[in-house]
Amino acid sequence: MTTEEQVCIILGGWSPGPLPVLMEALRHRGLRCRHVSIPMPPCGCIWLINPFVPVLFVLLPWATLVACDAAAEVSAALVVAVAAAAAVLARLCVAALVRFSVAHGIFNAQRHIRTGRVAFVVGFSWGGGVAHELARRHALPTLLLAPTTVLNCTYALAVPGRVDPSRAAVVLARGDPFTPPATTALYERLGVDVAAVRDDHSLNGRDAYEAILDAVERLLPARPLLGAPAT
Repeated sequence: MTTEEQVCIILGGWSPGPLPVLMEALRHRGLRCRHVSIPMPPCGCIWLINPFVPVLFVLLPWATLVACDAAAEVSAALVVAVAAAAAVLARLCVAALVRFSVAHGIFNAQRHIRTGRVAFVVGFSWGGGVAHELARRHALPTLLLAPTTVLNCTYALAVPGRVDPSRAAVVLARGDPFTPPATTALYERLGVDVAAVRDDHSLNGRDAYEAILDAVERLLPARPLLGAPAT
């Protein structure tokens, strides 16, 4: 890679979705596309290094069983109290698990950003939720495709932060369970341009692709992209 070559970092999801076609279009702009390795629950070996996974699925269940056995010798009410406390701890573990995963993804992306060559950020699905948090920290043009921002924050017991509306755009599908109506409401409240298309979460249809190209044009207006492929 030459010193002048600019990079687009890609934070993906469980499926490639619209990314292969978009990446080809971005290459015609002279951008080199680089995938960022991010842990996505519950898939991938990298997910297993999250310290809250063994706590949630091994340590907490074992401790709960031991505590319930001990409480049963005292009273049934104490067993209920132990079970309720375990449920609260499990919920907090889920929040910590998701926060750790998002922070891990941000850490991996920032290694690319520190090179000074990143000109564009694309996040799809889970990667879109991570890219939202990344956009809070870096003034880079960011395209969020079907971002799971609201779900990420819900599970993480967090509040979505503000992003620069002039440097961000969102494309999502109406009726997508991973981007509920609260997602559109969130970005409209933040002043970010939102294109809601008739599609599913994968955003593989022509309408979705045209909306994606329009969003890229607004974020990277220097050179036109190729037109949408024929269907």
